[in-house]
Amino acid sequence: MRSTDCWNEHEVSSPDKPFADRMASTTVNLEWLFHIVWRRWPIILGFCILGGLCGIIIALVYPKYWTATALIEIGKVSNQSLVSSPYTVDQLRDPAFSKKLLEQLKQTETEEFVRHAKRSIANLSVRRLRASGLIEVTIDGPSPEIARKLAFEVFYFLRTNHLKKYDILVDALRSRYEKVEINISKIEAEQAVLHQLKKKITVSAEEEGLTEKVLLMSLMVGNETLLRQLNTELSDIQGYLLPVRTFNTKLVTSIYVTETPTSPSIPIFAAGGALATLFLGLVWLVISRSKSESALDLS
Repeated sequence: MRSTDCWNEHEVSSPDKPFADRMASTTVNLEWLFHIVWRRWPIILGFCILGGLCGIIIALVYPKYWTATALIEIGKVSNQSLVSSPYTVDQLRDPAFSKKLLEQLKQTETEEFVRHAKRSIANLSVRRLRASGLIEVTIDGPSPEIARKLAFEVFYFLRTNHLKKYDILVDALRSRYEKVEINISKIEAEQAVLHQLKKKITVSAEEEGLTEKVLLMSLMVGNETLLRQLNTELSDIQGYLLPVRTFNTKLVTSIYVTETPTSPSIPIFAAGGALATLFLGLVWLVISRSKSESALDLS
């Protein structure tokens, strides 16, 4: 039995073994790898540091992107959501949304901006905050200004789409409010006339005006009941139109943009470079060990 070279110090193979057995004996195991790493750790550490430095250099050369975050509240009319939040989230994640938004940007923005927008919108992140019901939109851009503008364009697209439904619902409420006001004015005018007739009947003989007086009282009581109902409805509509209960889709806070680039991440690139170098080093060790044993078999 002959010992192998320094790359095969942990495991010994014999040329007298059948070929299949010798192939099985060369299977890499964790114990052998640990043994090699332990003995060659200065070299491996050096390669890992070199790989980490390469990762840092790549991260510094790679195009930088800033991230903008917008908190959006879906509009409501009398506490009725213009569009349900889950549907809105799905809408923003739909590829059709990206296409429509890009078409809108092409009409007003430069080709360079649209090119940046295409990449950023493809990586758009949308989630619904369950506690508050708000929608958080996160998008990146090659500069803080472009990232902020893209976040605003996403918000503006939603607001524009919801505006039509908002206007229809608000116009319906205002139209109803005006009709109620007109009805109240008519009934109040009618009540004033009935009061004048009541005074005339009171002055006349009681026997002659008894029937008319009962009829007038009945009409006045009916009008008073109707007035209370209409005033209650008018008050409800006023409450519905308050800004707290009726508003179009809006930004809850100012759009936040990170002060430093979020991509590429230097620590992630450095760790990736180090791990890649470590993996390549281990592969090289395995290949070297296999070549060493193959040379031994042929000798």
